[in-house]
Amino acid sequence: MKPTKKICRYCEKEFVSTRKNEIYCSKTCKQYSYLERKSTDNSNSVNTSVNTLVNNLVNESANKTANPIKTETYTFQIPQLFKNLDEMILSRVKEGKDFNYFFKHPFRLNWTYTEQYHIRIINQTLKPILTKLLSLSYTFLPSYQLFENISKKLNAIIESENYQNLPQNYPYIKFVKETAEKLTQLCDINQSQTKIKFKMSNEMKLKIHCILYELS
Repeated sequence: MKPTKKICRYCEKEFVSTRKNEIYCSKTCKQYSYLERKSTDNSNSVNTSVNTLVNNLVNESANKTANPIKTETYTFQIPQLFKNLDEMILSRVKEGKDFNYFFKHPFRLNWTYTEQYHIRIINQTLKPILTKLLSLSYTFLPSYQLFENISKKLNAIIESENYQNLPQNYPYIKFVKETAEKLTQLCDINQSQTKIKFKMSNEMKLKIHCILYELS
C-alpha cells in the first residue's frame, strides 16, 4: 500500500500510514487507547461490585433488627484526586508532553547519548525520593529525620554532575530545585521538633503522581 495520510484515532494528529488497517500513529497511542478503555470497564465493574456489597450488608443488617430500619443506598466513588490524575496524564499525552514516552524514545527530543545517561541516573535517583515524599503526605506527624534525609538527597542531586549536565528541556529541573528549597525551609523551621505537621496540597500530590508515572 502506498503511504497515506491518516488521523490517529487516539491523539487525533495526522500521520503517514503504510497499512490499510492502521488507525494509530504509534504503539504508544494504541496502548493508551487500550488502557483508557480498560480503565473505564474496570471502574464500572468495581463501582458495581462495591455498591452491591455495601447495599447487601445494609439490607442484611436491617433484616436482623427487631425494629426494621430504613434501608439506604450507598454509591462508591473513585477519589477525585485520581480522576484528576487521569485527566492530567491524558491531557499531557494529547498535548505531546508525555515524558513517559520521550524517556523511552529520547531521539524524539534529540538528546545525545551523554545526555541520556545523565537523565537515566537522575530519574533512577529521583523516583524513590518522590515515592517516599508522597507517602509522608499520608502519614500522621512524620519524623523530622525523614524530611531532613529527603532534603539532603534532593540537594545532593542538584549539586551532582549529572544534574548540572541535563539538557535544558529536561522537564523536572525547576521542580527539583523548588521542592528542595521548600523542604530545606521546612527543616530549618522545625529543627527542634522530632515530629512535623506536614500537609501537601492536592495539586502537589497530582504533580508527584504524574512525575512518578512518567518515570515508570
